Amino acid sequence: MQEIKGDYISYLVFEGMAEQSGLRHGVSLRRPGPKAASKESIDFSPNHPDQARQCIDYFCRALELDADNLVRVRQVHGTHIETVTEPLSPPPEADAVCTNVKDLGLMLLGADCPLLILFDPEIPALGLAHAGWRGTTGRIAYKLVHHMRESFGSNPHNMLAGIGPGVCKHCYEVGMEVVREAQKHLRDFDLVLEPIEEADPRPGKQRWHFDMVKANEMQLVEAGLSLTNITRSNCCTLEQEHWFHSHRRDDARAGRWALLAGMR
Repeated sequence: MQEIKGDYISYLVFEGMAEQSGLRHGVSLRRPGPKAASKESIDFSPNHPDQARQCIDYFCRALELDADNLVRVRQVHGTHIETVTEPLSPPPEADAVCTNVKDLGLMLLGADCPLLILFDPEIPALGLAHAGWRGTTGRIAYKLVHHMRESFGSNPHNMLAGIGPGVCKHCYEVGMEVVREAQKHLRDFDLVLEPIEEADPRPGKQRWHFDMVKANEMQLVEAGLSLTNITRSNCCTLEQEHWFHSHRRDDARAGRWALLAGMR
């Protein structure tokens, strides 16, 4: 991903998508720009509403999107997809959102879970997804592609996808609850789960590394996207503290970063 340093906020863009004149998008970074009103971390957490509103304003201005025409959802670690044509109040419970309306901003928040962006430049249409372990094992990436195909007529072969920053495989240890869901719902689950040899070998105590990025990439390919049209950020939110908030690192004190996108 490419870093864009702004006066108020800095953010990352997917190189292939940055070339699309009809799309504006970015993944926020935590350090503020030189003209920001506060030198505190850029934080979109609803636990700090005043700061979050300021950060939304900064980010929308940077991407030339209207903060008053921004769609938010209440993320609940599920797989519900909301199709939107305008901002909704109150925000619905959903972990993916999509639209074919131009000049409508879409935003999701993350603290370790990868956030996905799908863009069909032909229709055009846009979708975002929050892919934590529940969303990933629930096949949210696959479902979003299918939903955009059914709702807008998108052809997966025309779609571009970006898999945003998240906790990497080597930093993400999971237990049997996650393993069971992956085995139940994911094809080739053995390619994204790796047992940790030094973990407690007793039944129910074994631990695995779970590669959520690869799992979502595999779902996008299964849904019909070309692998060459999928870009992975290769950023780890836990390891790269200077750039990202992380719930695994900071627990309840963790802030939130944002994926923001809109079509022009």
